[in-house]
Amino acid sequence: MRKIFRSLLVLVFGVFLISSINVKATSPLVEAIDGASIRTQGVQGLRFYATLDESVKANEHGFYLVYGKTTIAELEAAITAAAGGTITLNDKTVFKVQVPGVTAENEFSVVLLGIPEAGYFDNVSVIPYVVVAEENVYSAATVSRSVAEVALKMANAGEDISDIQGVNAITATAKKKGGYNHDDNIEISSGIYELNHKYLAVEFLKDWNEKFNLELENLEADAFYASAIVG
Repeated sequence: MRKIFRSLLVLVFGVFLISSINVKATSPLVEAIDGASIRTQGVQGLRFYATLDESVKANEHGFYLVYGKTTIAELEAAITAAAGGTITLNDKTVFKVQVPGVTAENEFSVVLLGIPEAGYFDNVSVIPYVVVAEENVYSAATVSRSVAEVALKMANAGEDISDIQGVNAITATAKKKGGYNHDDNIEISSGIYELNHKYLAVEFLKDWNEKFNLELENLEADAFYASAIVG
């Protein structure tokens, strides 16, 4: 009977330990704020944001900065492989930036400086972390953005991007864009502007629904016609 009890105790402890690990991995103690902004005051930079739970706002916290896109699992594997040395991911050095303090809303941020115009289209990923019981706890999400992506979203939202240094490197880029044309064949086009009618239709429908307070899910002819003739 004692053996059975001990076995059950070990089993319960194992389940509790696994549950604790899972809670820790998805813990909302630190959360990335989706999106980024371009700081134009002083030295221009790409700013990312995160929030801390009130209970850990005094703990060490900050960001891991990764060139290119990545996942938390890939970062953890890179940290383990580094064994205390230089962390590398996507063939680039990973930087750990500790951020002192938080705002009144428990937010903290990091600004990436010195991004050259040639790198405006390159993604940078950030993973917020907080140290709890001497171990890193990460946000559930990774945020990846480029200067060009943020600038174009700002322009699309009607914001003035003329203060962004080197904005011509974005709007007048010679980069090529790949995608599928209306015949579903791969097509290479110049410039940054979207030409694929399928993607344009999605954005148009978002604007249409917002403008007229509708919830159309597609541009099916009869449904759109019934909506368009009103008023």
